[in-house]
Amino acid sequence: MEKGKFLLAAGALVMLFTSCLHKAEIVEITVRPMPVTASLDAEPNSKAAAIVDEYRQKVTEKQAPVLGTCEELMEAKRPESLLFNFAADAIRWKADMLNGKPVDFAVTNSGGLRNVFNKGNITVGDVYNIFPFDNYLFLMTLTGEQCITLFEELAAAGGHPISGANMVITSDGKLVEAKIGGKPVDKGASYRVATIDYLAEGNDGMSVLSKGTERVPCEEMILRQVVTDYIKKFTDAGMPVSAAIEGRTIIKD
Repeated sequence: MEKGKFLLAAGALVMLFTSCLHKAEIVEITVRPMPVTASLDAEPNSKAAAIVDEYRQKVTEKQAPVLGTCEELMEAKRPESLLFNFAADAIRWKADMLNGKPVDFAVTNSGGLRNVFNKGNITVGDVYNIFPFDNYLFLMTLTGEQCITLFEELAAAGGHPISGANMVITSDGKLVEAKIGGKPVDKGASYRVATIDYLAEGNDGMSVLSKGTERVPCEEMILRQVVTDYIKKFTDAGMPVSAAIEGRTIIKD
């Protein structure tokens, strides 16, 4: 395949129907490659374009409202970044309200952050671009032992967004030290944790989260809305959205 080109398989399907039972049987399949290049845009399908145009304006209007401002680029990078900390802080902030008292820490995954906040206005569309999935908040309780396992899983990935906890890891993904609320993890204690439903199922290498107890799915709290509310908190206070690198995950060999 030439660089810059993609291929689609365009095929023809021949089916044979029996006269009595009307059951279809495949008797022949033919396939040919179709290069996807700029030439396809030269003569766009007018009917398809009309359908797209009908919805484009509606989507644009929905995504245009400004929620707040950002004074610097915020992106997702391991082991720690501004967008990592912002996302985890938003989850922890909302989880405190839902839990009725502060949770011990929050964790989400880097793969769920699909874009950046650029310097300047933050629109509804920007939030959708970064948080495109319909994940919702999820509360659970982990033992100290399970928390250590979780931090080991985070270390193996090179770091994920966390709030209320700190880790020291090695460059090859080993956990050196973990703290919750500034204190070493007590293996005999229990900790209230905020995350998202996708991770609560044990996905993205965080298998221990599927074993948490006192599980509370907060299905009405879609992550996009949580982030939107968090942005508005800054805006209502007359402040730009902000986050800081705080040494939440440090690589040290």
